[in-house]
Amino acid sequence: MNKAKRPSAKADKALFDAACKGDLPTVRERIAAGANVNAGTKDQYPPLCIAAAFGHLEVVRELTRAGADANQIAQVRRETFPSSPLILAIKNGHFEVAQELVRLGARLELETHPGRNAATEAAFIAIKCN
Repeated sequence: MNKAKRPSAKADKALFDAACKGDLPTVRERIAAGANVNAGTKDQYPPLCIAAAFGHLEVVRELTRAGADANQIAQVRRETFPSSPLILAIKNGHFEVAQELVRLGARLELETHPGRNAATEAAFIAIKCN
């Protein structure tokens, strides 16, 4: 009897580390093992947020194929300003990743808190660049 792997409810440290490093083979291995692609903890963002923040485009694609939520709002360590994968990609200048997230369904208008969304973050980045 071949049972399908069910995603774990817990965050998977190995998946988090692989997303951080851009280690695509390990990301695939952890997904195949049933890692929860949407789980973070109070001390770490979900894997998609981390991959987006570090600009790991292929890892972003793999995580979203596995069901990672491109519109997930993550708050770590009770930070004042929660974030999303799209906002983290924009803040860190990974615009190709940001474009891919939008293509994959990330919404520009998704507010992580009142008045803050990916469009406002992009505007703040543009102002800083000038």
